[in-house]
Amino acid sequence: MRLKITLEVFQDAGKLLSKETLEIINISNQINLGAKTDIDIDTYQRINSSLERQLLQAKLNQIKPQCVCGSKRYKKNGSVPRKIKTLNNDINLKVPKIYCKKCHKYTQMAKDKLPKNSNINQDLERLVLELVPLTTSYEALSELLFKLRGIRISPKEIERIVIERGKQIKDMQTQEYQRIDDVLKETRPKPTDKLYISADGTYVHSAERDSKNFEGKFGVVFTDTLAHISKNRNLLLDKRYCSSFYGKEDFGELLNVAAYKMGLDTAQETIYICDGDKSLWKIKQEHFPSALGILDWTHISRNLSKALSLIEDEGKRKAKTKQLKSLLYHGNTEKALKLLNRLIRQQQKIPKQPQEKIDCLVEFKGYLENNQAYIIDYEKARADGYLISSSVMESTINTIAANRLKKNRSRKWIRTGADGVSRVITAIKNNEWERVWNHIYSQNYSQN
Repeated sequence: MRLKITLEVFQDAGKLLSKETLEIINISNQINLGAKTDIDIDTYQRINSSLERQLLQAKLNQIKPQCVCGSKRYKKNGSVPRKIKTLNNDINLKVPKIYCKKCHKYTQMAKDKLPKNSNINQDLERLVLELVPLTTSYEALSELLFKLRGIRISPKEIERIVIERGKQIKDMQTQEYQRIDDVLKETRPKPTDKLYISADGTYVHSAERDSKNFEGKFGVVFTDTLAHISKNRNLLLDKRYCSSFYGKEDFGELLNVAAYKMGLDTAQETIYICDGDKSLWKIKQEHFPSALGILDWTHISRNLSKALSLIEDEGKRKAKTKQLKSLLYHGNTEKALKLLNRLIRQQQKIPKQPQEKIDCLVEFKGYLENNQAYIIDYEKARADGYLISSSVMESTINTIAANRLKKNRSRKWIRTGADGVSRVITAIKNNEWERVWNHIYSQNYSQN
C-alpha cells in the first residue's frame, strides 16, 4: 500500500521545501502514475515519510506565535518533541514553544496542525477505522497493521480511536436530525412509490460490570427497486442503513433521517415492518404515524413453530401448525387466538406436561394479542406486491452486527466501542464515509 503524493497536496511546497525535495516529489508522482524508476518500495516509503516530516515541520515553523491571552509580548522558548505515526513510518517533529511575558505561561504553537491527544496522523487513523469492520478484534487489527506496514498500534489505542470517532459520528448524526430541512435540500431524494422501513434489535456481550449484555438497534430503509440476480433471488438497489446502541430515542432519530434521505416526504406509500418489539412500534408511532405497520411474517412463523414444539405427536403438531399458520396468513387473528386458547386448556390437562412448554405457548398467544393491530392479510398483501417479511433486516444485522460484534462469542464490548464500530460500518455501507471522515478530520484537528 503506497501513500499517494500529489502536487495538489503540496501546493505550497515551493515556498517551504528545497529544490532537491521538489525533485523527489516529481519522482514520487512518476511512481504513482506507473512510470518505471529504479526506486524500490522501501526507498519510496522513506521518501514519503521524509516529505511528510519536512512539510509538516516547515508549516509549524512558519506559523506566527500567539499566546492564548492575546498578548504579542512573547519570546520563543525552544520546542517540544512530538512523534507522529504515519502510514510509512514514525516521524519526529519539533513543536515550537513560546513564553508569554504578560501572563507568564508557556504555550505550544500550532496545535491545530497536529491531532488531538494522539500521535497518529489522519491517513493512518483513517486506515485503522476502515479496517476495523474487516477484522475480528482490535488485537487482530494491531497484528495486521504490523505485518502490512511495520507499524505498532496497541489494541487499546485502536479502541480509543473507535470510541472517540464513534462519538463524533453520533454527534454529527444528531445534528442532521435537528436540521433535517437543510439535509433534505442537500440530498434531494428521488420520489418513490413504496418506501419500506424495517427495524430490529440484537444483543452483544457486555464487558461492563452492570450488565451481561446490551441491545443494539438496527434499521434499513429501502425502495422496491430490485435487480434480478437469479431464480428466487433479487437485489435491492436503493437502501440505507442506520444503527445505535444508545436506546430508542437515538435510534428513532437516525431511522427518521435515513427515511427522509430516501424520500419519506415524497413517497406515495410507506410500509413499516418489525418483529413486534414494543419499543420499535413506539418509534413508528412517533416518527412514522401514517405508515402501514406490518408484523413480520417470518417472526410469526418462527415463533409459532417454537410454541407448538410442546405437542409430542409429530402428526398432530404438523396439523396444528398448518391450521394456525393458515389462519394467521390470511389475517384471521381472532380465530387463531380462540384455537390457541383451546390448545392451552388441552395441554394443561395432560399429566406431567412441562410447565415451560405451556408457558411458551401462552407467551406466543400474548405475542399475537399485543401485535394484533399489525397482523394483516399476508396473502392479499403479497399478491398486491408488498413485502411481508424483514428478510432484508436479517441480512442487515448480519452485515453490521453479527459478522463483527457477535461472530466471536467470547468477545465482549463496552457500549461506546460497539456503537463506534457499527456507525463506521453503516457510514461505509451508505457510501457516506468520505463525508463522515471529512467531518471527523475537521473536528479532530480543530484548535484545542
